[in-house]
Formats: sequence, C-alpha cells, structure tokens
Amino acid sequence: MAPQQQLLKEKECFCLPKNLVISACYPCYSGDDQIILRISNPTKQRIEFKLPLGASVVDALENERKYDGSIEKYDVLTLKIDLHKNHKFFRNE
Repeated sequence: MAPQQQLLKEKECFCLPKNLVISACYPCYSGDDQIILRISNPTKQRIEFKLPLGASVVDALENERKYDGSIEKYDVLTLKIDLHKNHKFFRNE
C-alpha cells in the first residue's frame, strides 16, 4: 500500500486587504488553468489593491479592461488569474 500524502486544506496565493471580500471564484470560461476571482469593496471608501502575479482585470465577459490600482467604494473587481504565472497556487512558500 502506498503511503498517504498530506493534502493542503488552505493555500495562500496573495494578500487581500481586510476590508475586501471575495464574492466569487470559478474556472475561467476562455482558458484552461485560469480562474476568475471577484473581489468586492463593501466599504464607504476607495481601497488600494495591488494585483497578484499573473492576474488581469476583466469584465463580465472576460475581456481585459484598464485598472487604476484601487477598488471604488461599493464596487466589484473581477480578476482573471493565470495559474501558470502565479506559482504560489502550486507551491508551499
């Protein structure tokens, strides 16, 4: 019998400011090894947010759009994250 491997229950891929909320996470429709991550700002203030490695900002149809480095109050930011470019999804660091 092969030895059992310990699987990770959690994986840190980037730091999210404490006032932001992940409101959705699902596979990308337009490409393999990519995920869509929707981040909400439920506060009354604009919050600065640095994109994680391998991420681009997209609209609901997954078309890339410009990003100014912050999420406006009560707004949502949709990210497309390429898992091959964000190696932290695959490694313990």
